[in-house]
Amino acid sequence: MKASLFRTFLIAVGLLLSTVVLFVGWIALTYSACDYQMSVQRISPSGRYAAEYFGADCGMGDYRNVVTLRDLSVPALPRLDGSPPGTWVSRDFTLMDDRANDIRWESEEVLVLEYTARTPPELERTEWGGVRIEARQVPKAP
Repeated sequence: MKASLFRTFLIAVGLLLSTVVLFVGWIALTYSACDYQMSVQRISPSGRYAAEYFGADCGMGDYRNVVTLRDLSVPALPRLDGSPPGTWVSRDFTLMDDRANDIRWESEEVLVLEYTARTPPELERTEWGGVRIEARQVPKAP
């Protein structure tokens, strides 16, 4: 009788500890030091792809802008590090400096980041899934 009760107690403790370990692990894996907010989404002409612009507030004055590209036919699951789904295209492109800056689809195969600054935004990649990614300087409006 005591052995059966002790075995039941050990199983219950084992299940409880396993649940706690899974819960703590899930929190640790999904924690992100940054808070991402999408402000612009541009859908490709066929509706297959989406270019998305996120502002990332990482606290202590650390703010960055991220442009991602993703296939809309694939579920938009968040990454384990808490960053937005999709492939990062640029980390330093901004839409806030000048109203002439924009993200647009030239065609289904070409995504353009238009900028007015002297230096182009740094691209993480120039092609993804058959889409060519370009940064083009446009003249400032007078």
